[in-house]
Amino acid sequence: MTSKFTVIEKVRKYVRNYRFNLWLLDGIEKHSGEKLSIVYAGHRANKNYICHLAFQGKVKETDFGIIWLWTALRLHTKYPDTHLIILEIDQKVYKRFSDNAGVYIPCWINGELYFEDVINKCKTSENIKSDIRKIRKSKLEYEVTKNRELVDKFYYQMYVPHITKVHQDRALLMSHMAMINKLDKCDLLLIKMGDEYIAGELLIYENDTVRAWSIGVKDGDTRYVKAGTVGAFYYFRTQYLADKGYKSIQMGASRAFLRDGVFQYKKKWGMRLTSPRDSGFWLRTNMINDVVTSFLTHNPFIFLKGDIQNGAVFLSNSDKALDEIMVQLNKAYFIDGMEKLNVYLFMNEKKIIEIPDELADRVAINLVSSLF
Repeated sequence: MTSKFTVIEKVRKYVRNYRFNLWLLDGIEKHSGEKLSIVYAGHRANKNYICHLAFQGKVKETDFGIIWLWTALRLHTKYPDTHLIILEIDQKVYKRFSDNAGVYIPCWINGELYFEDVINKCKTSENIKSDIRKIRKSKLEYEVTKNRELVDKFYYQMYVPHITKVHQDRALLMSHMAMINKLDKCDLLLIKMGDEYIAGELLIYENDTVRAWSIGVKDGDTRYVKAGTVGAFYYFRTQYLADKGYKSIQMGASRAFLRDGVFQYKKKWGMRLTSPRDSGFWLRTNMINDVVTSFLTHNPFIFLKGDIQNGAVFLSNSDKALDEIMVQLNKAYFIDGMEKLNVYLFMNEKKIIEIPDELADRVAINLVSSLF
């Protein structure tokens, strides 16, 4: 017999998957200075994230209210003069209704960090060595606790102000009750500067794994960030969890845009991709012109080909010596767990480009027309 709560949850899931808020977004594209228009159907926080990627300055938002999936699937014909159509949609629904046009970018992707990789990078990476010197210069230490009073202080004095300051109108805050309800499965790792707690991270233990659940910095103060607190999470959690016998940590969700600061920082420490979350951005282009080219070239991303994660980087200048920058692109954007880093060119014919032998299994050259 189906319970009342099961029925309610099914109804809520149906509504989430088939009903959308619709906006028309008009503004100046962040890098080209040209006018850009986007039709976006989905949730407000993710709409705000797309605005953050795409626009500079003020964005004119026209709210068209609620639409259903069957209307959303025709947005590219209803708004033919807009540059981009972005539909925030569940992956299973996308697979069922997609007409193979456009590309599917996960809203969030999961990652895993092996402590052996972290230890090796602490020895070999000059960038990470610099982070460790900063930790030592600031005389940072750590403490692990389950104390409820300290957890409450973490939530209100670190987590909320930090997430709100960093993500602004894109913030998706966990409730205090949601955090407290799982406290019995958690450790709170606190970063100390002298006798002062300046940052914290909740580690949650589930199904024989440990996950970095949430972080916060006291008052959202950038002075503590500059003192090395973010690197201290990676450095100290590795010591603590490796001593407990763990080999790796689940890194939680990151945005699937390859220049995203949080994503790049996790990548720097050796994160590997595991799986995407269920929802994603179905991105379609109504045209390929200068402003669309600018948006794509400045926002490389991870997309799904079936269930396989691939990278997409766009190059608009066909006169560049592409053979010489393949190594740089691989270093900047390829990440373990990605099948290929696809370099897309804006031109009518694909150039004959020599990819270094050591990158042949990682990097591929394509035309933009093969994707859109």
